[in-house]
Amino acid sequence: MSSSDIFSIVGSALEAQNARMGAIASNLANVDSITPPGTAPYRAHEVVFEAAPVAAGETAIGG
Repeated sequence: MSSSDIFSIVGSALEAQNARMGAIASNLANVDSITPPGTAPYRAHEVVFEAAPVAAGETAIGG
């Protein structure tokens, strides 16, 4: 595994955690939000992580 592969994995993990922390911060900031009548209430954000499929003919990193 080359160092560029490692940095790619780390960069992807940091982006994922940034999205997760952003959703948590937004949910905490709006926990006591009051919604005016006739408008939609705040809905909590949820981040879902999933593995990206490996294309045909390629190998998975570390696999």
